[in-house]
Amino acid sequence: MGVDLFKGQFDYCNGLDDLLMAKVVSSKDCLDLGGTWYHPPENFDDTISGFQTLFEMMSTEGWLDVMHSGVDSVAPVNGL
Repeated sequence: MGVDLFKGQFDYCNGLDDLLMAKVVSSKDCLDLGGTWYHPPENFDDTISGFQTLFEMMSTEGWLDVMHSGVDSVAPVNGL
């Protein structure tokens, strides 16, 4: 279920100020504006990563990172 809901949505742009972040809707926009596209190790991009992330959340180690990534997640634009 996590793979269906959150696949590819935990990635984010890093290294830009707030004014430029408002213009970022895809990885291409982030890289064009001089930012760094970050892919966290805790994600639901595939089944194995999803199980590892769920285990990390159940063991209460680093669950806050996963929670913040889920709250900040947005739907991919045009499948990106």
